[in-house]
Amino acid sequence: MKLLDVHALSLLKTLPRYVAENPPRPSVMALLLLTELRYGTYPATPESFTPNPIRTWQIPQYPFHSPQTRRLFYSEKTQFIVHLCIFAGLQCLPQYPPVKALGVLVSIWIIWTGIQLGVRYQTSPPLFGPIYLADSLATFWTETWHNAFAAPCLSLAYTPTTYLLTRLRLPRMLVRSCAVVAAFAFMSLFHMYALAPILSAEGQKRIGIFFLANGVCTVAETAVWGKKRDWRRAVLAWMIELGLASWTIVECEIADGLLSADWKGLCRANVR
Repeated sequence: MKLLDVHALSLLKTLPRYVAENPPRPSVMALLLLTELRYGTYPATPESFTPNPIRTWQIPQYPFHSPQTRRLFYSEKTQFIVHLCIFAGLQCLPQYPPVKALGVLVSIWIIWTGIQLGVRYQTSPPLFGPIYLADSLATFWTETWHNAFAAPCLSLAYTPTTYLLTRLRLPRMLVRSCAVVAAFAFMSLFHMYALAPILSAEGQKRIGIFFLANGVCTVAETAVWGKKRDWRRAVLAWMIELGLASWTIVECEIADGLLSADWKGLCRANVR
């Protein structure tokens, strides 16, 4: 996917440019383009690319008055511990589908952030924002959740769809909505393919529907609320997200809790 992303960007002559002083030699630049999945870096750091396809979440003004304390609390390392505690708390609850679904989301957050902390460049942006701060489907998928796929979704799905539908002279709002759904459809196909060895046919289908339904719901939510943030929007977003995740998780053969997992089975491919 990453190679396809770079190829598409090169065809469109939109490869991210290194805009800081003293750009690296071409071999190092090629390595950065292939391994830095987000291209974005923190402001005012030695490394910076433009255009930047991701939107990182902004540190809120709570719960501490001191900016230094807030930065420490919302740092990746501190949030890694916070999410570990959330995951441990979820494991102590009865594993009803919504609890299990939230546990899976948090576990994905922990696993990928753990990898990120070990192999990231010094100036790489976070993969995730704090999951408990997501207050809409739109912000969940654009700011909070796993931004490593932002660039491929843009170059391989969103941008081509926008170009084709614009040529058909469709209304701008319809074009953007279809492009968003196309990006989610792209992620749907990718996850179905990537998880095929460990999921049943029904599980793969539900994974695909999960992402596609999130795209449709995100477009509908944005059409109703726009950029407005409201507690009712947040509640509805979490109801939709956990509802879809719960429906999906039922067919994904995931153990009821960490201690009930078939750890040896992780090495066995699903051949049904």
